[in-house]
Amino acid sequence: MIVDLATAAGAPVEVDVSVAGAGVAGTTIALKLVSAGYRVAIVEAGGNDFSPASQDFYAGENTGVPNLPLHETRLRMLGGSSNHWGGWCRPLDPYDLGRTDLTAGGGWPIAEADLAPYHNQAAAILGVGTRVGADVPLADADGNLQAIRMMFSEPPLRFRVQYGDAYRRAPNLTVFLNASVADIGLSAAGRVESFAVRSAASQTGFECRARAFVLAMGTAENNRMLLNWNERHDNRVANPDLLGRYYMQHLHQVLGEFVTIDNAAPLPPTAAGERPRAFFASTEKFLRETGLGAFRLNSAAMDCSVLIDELTRVASEAFCRSITGGGQLLITCEQLPNAESRITLLAETDALGQKRVRLDWQINDGDRRTLKEAGLEFGRYLVRGNLGRLKVNADVLAGAAPLKGWEVLGSAPGAAGHQLGGARMGKTPENGVTDSSCRLWPLENLYVAGAAVFRTSGHANPTLTITQLGLRLADEVERRLRAG
Repeated sequence: MIVDLATAAGAPVEVDVSVAGAGVAGTTIALKLVSAGYRVAIVEAGGNDFSPASQDFYAGENTGVPNLPLHETRLRMLGGSSNHWGGWCRPLDPYDLGRTDLTAGGGWPIAEADLAPYHNQAAAILGVGTRVGADVPLADADGNLQAIRMMFSEPPLRFRVQYGDAYRRAPNLTVFLNASVADIGLSAAGRVESFAVRSAASQTGFECRARAFVLAMGTAENNRMLLNWNERHDNRVANPDLLGRYYMQHLHQVLGEFVTIDNAAPLPPTAAGERPRAFFASTEKFLRETGLGAFRLNSAAMDCSVLIDELTRVASEAFCRSITGGGQLLITCEQLPNAESRITLLAETDALGQKRVRLDWQINDGDRRTLKEAGLEFGRYLVRGNLGRLKVNADVLAGAAPLKGWEVLGSAPGAAGHQLGGARMGKTPENGVTDSSCRLWPLENLYVAGAAVFRTSGHANPTLTITQLGLRLADEVERRLRAG
């Protein structure tokens, strides 16, 4: 059942689980718990369709590296940001989860074995139907590069459409639209007892009582709500020293322009003799030896017309043979965790009295080195294999402004604004906002879903991992509910 608070009055609700947010994470968790027979309420701040007035609640201030506007990177509506998702999928690599060298307190409190059982179910939920390439080492890459498999939901699955019948017809599910979680009710014993739900459109509201509560509103919004509630509830909600810190985004950039030569196949073969599509990535060996972030390279263009004249001339003269192909090489790379890259609050409030977000996104020399070394390593690979040449982006080589054009979508291929961190997992309350089950350390029954809990980001697009974590979180909630 769907209830729109913009047109209907709200009444107190009591369920087993209340989920704030009807995007990928929230829908995944809710539908899994509904299928297990639990009563679930989804509280979605947006409506059934896009609304500029609703979208304005995401507005905030960027004070660090120039970035995409906060109110443009996520969609406040049923189905959340799946409504503009590109459909690219890949799980985090085992080394991403096991890596201990990037931040104090070590790596993730979970391993690949904790997420792998949910891979196939997550791929099915996301409508993954296309798989390209395989994870195999590249010949002539000195063990530093590998071809990788990428997966795609084609066309990208829209949760509002795909799961519309479930939203409307599941007998033990109620979806409230235009319903924002304005506050939480806390007991002295450290339990959340209720969500205070309000509608900005109608100024009506109700109390949603439950046994377990999940925040699935997206990284920036999850952090914003937790920061607001921490202020309001004497820092009883989350670790105030860590909350909002270690904010990350994947770095997307044109890494350079390449040419292939006449004795090279359009796409270089792997050591296994396979012919992958143009998806390459750093290896565990490379990351161990350099301490840099993971990266992924790809190119769809094999047309010499995109090359500048000088590069074509120099490459032709150097090889004394014809240029057979070329194009732009794009990179998506990991941002190294940085405590000074963070989300805080402004004094300005929205129409429901919640303070708005200030995003101070910071990158450091390690991030710039990752971009630069990725370009140099791929260039060396082309030379070693006598496959071609790469002209690395001058901004990347200079290191001063490797994100030039980042905030302009048209100039930053793949700039989806992947938002990660701020409520990162930790093995102890001192080095994490949430525990290994995505539960906030100080509270018994409040969980955070989505990329806010990421401790590191790897190079993989986060949606598949978000879905895996959501399925695992639902299992944990169900286990606790069964235990009473």
